[in-house]
Amino acid sequence: MSMYRTLFIEAKPVTKERQKFIGEGTVTEPDAYRTDAEMLAVEIEEACNAADADGYEIISILPIDRGGQHMDSLSFSLTHGVILTARRKQ
Repeated sequence: MSMYRTLFIEAKPVTKERQKFIGEGTVTEPDAYRTDAEMLAVEIEEACNAADADGYEIISILPIDRGGQHMDSLSFSLTHGVILTARRKQ
């Protein structure tokens, strides 16, 4: 069993519904500008509890951002995910 363990948890986008451009009805698609923070929190909690059950304690949670540009003028950054670092309990 190693002393340290790391895990990357990717943040999922929020989905949104919009009208179809052609025809009737709607389409559900990911929102490129919003992260599902509630789902990310649940996944972090599950990973922390799993690490604890395996005999590790979380010592660091590092957010990873990603950026983008929209229409050549609007810049933005979103949480891409988090890196969890755990150490084996003594």
